[in-house]
Amino acid sequence: MAGRTDTKREILDVAEQLWLHRGYNGFSYQHIAKQLGIKSAAVHYHYPAKQDLGVALVERMRRRFARWVVRTAELDGFWPKLDAYIAIHQVYLDDDSKVCPTGILDAEFHTISDEMRRSARELTREMHGWLTTLFRDGREKGDVCFRGEPDGVAAVVGATVQGALQIARAVGRGSFHLTIDHLKLQLRRREPTVDA
Repeated sequence: MAGRTDTKREILDVAEQLWLHRGYNGFSYQHIAKQLGIKSAAVHYHYPAKQDLGVALVERMRRRFARWVVRTAELDGFWPKLDAYIAIHQVYLDDDSKVCPTGILDAEFHTISDEMRRSARELTREMHGWLTTLFRDGREKGDVCFRGEPDGVAAVVGATVQGALQIARAVGRGSFHLTIDHLKLQLRRREPTVDA
């Protein structure tokens, strides 16, 4: 029984690495089986259809994000929490052989199963909800300055960070840092100017 549980986890681990390197549509059960030295039938035993494996991958991401939210709650203040959010994405900038899983889900959204789409939407909602709360609390405490509603700014920030990561793959890491620096500049509280 323990062996089967380990095999299931190993399948998911290998599938995740293939997913991050090739995209969801870029690997098959044969790729997983070959890497693990097992038969494709063993992969099908644990995940009968590829959509089952895909949902398991997205649900794994959701569990990781939920754990990250708990850890991040211990950080003090808006800016350390925003930096922690940016760092989630920067991992994939630092290892450019991998693509950010939320970026993959967005790019392949219309080619994945309905069940995967539901899980992907939930992950996106959870990340957006976390950012919205961050901006709402940050503005109430006077740590951040922005126009509009917190959920709108959360959407802009989420899209900016994800977009900066994708663009950096083509034009270089410096563009990511430049984008993030300018994003933060737009969010910093502006001191009132004093007329001379």
